[in-house]
Amino acid sequence: MMGNSITQRFVSTGFLASVMKLNEETRRQLVRQARLAKTADDVHRSVLKTLPPRSLGAFSLALSTPSWHEQIAAIVRMATPPSALVQRLLTKPFTDFLPSNLRDLTPDELEELFTISRDDGLGLSWAPHADLVKDLLKLGTRDERFTLLRDRREEVFDDVAASLQSVIHSDLTDLAALTAAAIDAARAGHDQAAQALACNVLETAMKELGGTWIRGAFPEVPEAGHHKTIAGALPSGPSWGDPTLLEVRRYLVLAGMSQVFAPGTSKQDTLNRHLGAHSASACSYRPQFVVPAILLAHALLRLLEQELA
Repeated sequence: MMGNSITQRFVSTGFLASVMKLNEETRRQLVRQARLAKTADDVHRSVLKTLPPRSLGAFSLALSTPSWHEQIAAIVRMATPPSALVQRLLTKPFTDFLPSNLRDLTPDELEELFTISRDDGLGLSWAPHADLVKDLLKLGTRDERFTLLRDRREEVFDDVAASLQSVIHSDLTDLAALTAAAIDAARAGHDQAAQALACNVLETAMKELGGTWIRGAFPEVPEAGHHKTIAGALPSGPSWGDPTLLEVRRYLVLAGMSQVFAPGTSKQDTLNRHLGAHSASACSYRPQFVVPAILLAHALLRLLEQELA
């Protein structure tokens, strides 16, 4: 039984809001019955009685999973909460679904961060610190953001190095150590070596763990190369639409990686691991790519640490 108060609050708000979107009649019945529910099990029984027949199979399967977290992860794929629900991420316990450095951002700022991450190839989850993220959001162009990251790279490196201490999963600790080594290389002035090492951490993490995790978290994504796998998990439109509670942090990390594994041309103005590995040049190894490479490697490791726990 899901008896703790945090779980009950989640089930009675974010979880129900996701399910309510199935249809209006279901929503009205859920609201009436949820008011009477005293425990999470009561809510489950209420939902089972009111869901349309086409949804019962998926819902029953979700309830058969062993933990409440897995139940919610399975059920939340069935429906998407309204945009207003993202606001709930900013209050306890929903902030637990956001990286710690992003919990003071508004919903509009979170969506803007998604756009910047996707367009600039940046991973800004868990590091750098919140004030630096907000300073990036104030800037209007990619060049300005890249310049700020270069000028304040020591702050970024400090934040990433500290954050990597939270990566303790046995399948990730070696990669975390290599990311820390990339920081050391950059601090010693070996930017190209730092970029190459961080990009190889990204490649290895995706090859060994990331691709399988993405296809598990987003069942509609077919088995393919890294670029198509990431693209299949992300929203197809210009915005992130109505992300579920579990999708927000995933989208923020994957958005930054959306062009890293692109087949690439001879030139790309954002970080591209493919070009760095197969078409090394002054164009594919630039001073402004070092910090993004380290940030992306770090963000993916932190995300996998949470998703694999």
